[in-house]
Amino acid sequence: MSELNTPSVPWLKPSIQFCTDQYPASERFSVWQDAYVGRFSNRQLARVPGDTIPFFRRTTSFALGAITFSCFEGSPLRSSRTRRHVADGNDDFVFHINRHGGMQMEGSTWVSAQHGAFLSSNACVSDITYNCSDRNYGSLYTLSIPRRLLLPLVQDADNCLLNCSNHQLPLLQSLSRCGQDILEGTVATSFTTPESLGDYMLDLVSMVVGPSRDAKAMANRRTVRTARLARLLAYVRHSFLSRELQLSDAANYLGTTERYVQQLLEQDGKTFTELVQESRLNAAASLLSLRSKRSHLIADIATQCGFNNVSYFNRMFKQRFDKTPREYRAQMAV
Repeated sequence: MSELNTPSVPWLKPSIQFCTDQYPASERFSVWQDAYVGRFSNRQLARVPGDTIPFFRRTTSFALGAITFSCFEGSPLRSSRTRRHVADGNDDFVFHINRHGGMQMEGSTWVSAQHGAFLSSNACVSDITYNCSDRNYGSLYTLSIPRRLLLPLVQDADNCLLNCSNHQLPLLQSLSRCGQDILEGTVATSFTTPESLGDYMLDLVSMVVGPSRDAKAMANRRTVRTARLARLLAYVRHSFLSRELQLSDAANYLGTTERYVQQLLEQDGKTFTELVQESRLNAAASLLSLRSKRSHLIADIATQCGFNNVSYFNRMFKQRFDKTPREYRAQMAV
């Protein structure tokens, strides 16, 4: 099934994409400085002393409701927020996750481990250095979170600003994987809006930084359910070709009961049978759209995707796509 295309996520589109490569080398830093201040945060930017790597910066950002997820890649950089900058009234929290290289807020521990993280606040004077390792460009993820959203979830969030959270590695790895899925457009189908994805990432951040008791219980319930549903959907996507795939197989895979799997899917609006059939029909549609499969019989594609009865396949395909398999293939060929 290597020819199947990963489904796109129509509601997940970058709000900002910017790269300095399109500008002359002599202008890249000043262009980046103007772009950063205008699009992200009012800060003073400077190159790191001793940096001899040609300046490069690339940024991709996604608005997830009130939260903004960004990926920054490029040269070493020093980013400062002075009293003058703080006066602009922006008091958002910013959660930083190191990917490659390293980062440090003045007065805190240097963070060089992959998935290492800390929380900063735009309401405070700060000086942050982002560096590189082995003369390669560094990269990090950030989550900009409005103060009104994080404060109810985290006890005394302003005192957690220098909290390097490497001991929360599993949660940080989940955040990093989620960021990678966003960039690749492969987020789990359990997320149906930017807001639902933002809520999930906010839960993970609050768990890392240190949630209040009530927030921890709420986040645990939401995060565990979301993670299990994502695992279930991934399992079905990789196993649906088995004609013997049963609800009990999914329950064994998750280490839960069949009833729990049914409850997970009920909250997502599907039964297990509907989920498996949807996966098979999507796979068939992908194969029917491929130029390399145009000479293959529709019956063979139906069988390849787990359908024993071609008439039933034709009926279910038309019900889902409002076209017969033959009509769908003809439309894709135009």
